Amino acid sequence: MEDNQLITKSNALIQGTIDSMSVKEVKLMAVLLAEYKKYYDEDNTLTQTMLNRREFLNYLDINKDSGRNYEILNNVLGNFQQKAYCRWVNKDKKTNNITPYFKNIEYNTQEEQGNTDIVFTWNEYITPMVVGLDSNFTKIFKRNILSLQSKKAITLYELLKSYAGRDFPPTITVEELKEKL
Repeated sequence: MEDNQLITKSNALIQGTIDSMSVKEVKLMAVLLAEYKKYYDEDNTLTQTMLNRREFLNYLDINKDSGRNYEILNNVLGNFQQKAYCRWVNKDKKTNNITPYFKNIEYNTQEEQGNTDIVFTWNEYITPMVVGLDSNFTKIFKRNILSLQSKKAITLYELLKSYAGRDFPPTITVEELKEKL
């Protein structure tokens, strides 16, 4: 996969999101978002992203030669699906939102069944916040996210990028920053 792929996110999503993913899961999400943007088809509301099982385990630094790969895969995908959501505030409607990134994650648990792809079906509520954006969004190169070593660094990088280009600096309290980091 290319390292110079772009990820786009709405500024509201970046600035209002609090998530519980680990740094490896955040990096994996960056890879999935980059692939989603790359293959997005505006006429298709049921967009899917595929990763090979080995690629998926590699992004999470899981030993792919282990005899327990399928057990690990089941546990990792279950945990990832539970954490793959965003909590954000819609300032226009003055509502809090919890939105899962995926409607479904499909995979085979045994290699004998042939297909080793993991298919991520994106939730249609996430689509307008990550692709097809015309205003109030941030572009981030996947390679920049993958090069950062901590979740706090990634979150801070995304926040700062979302505020770049403003005529005035944002107002954010220490408590708000602590909550996001």
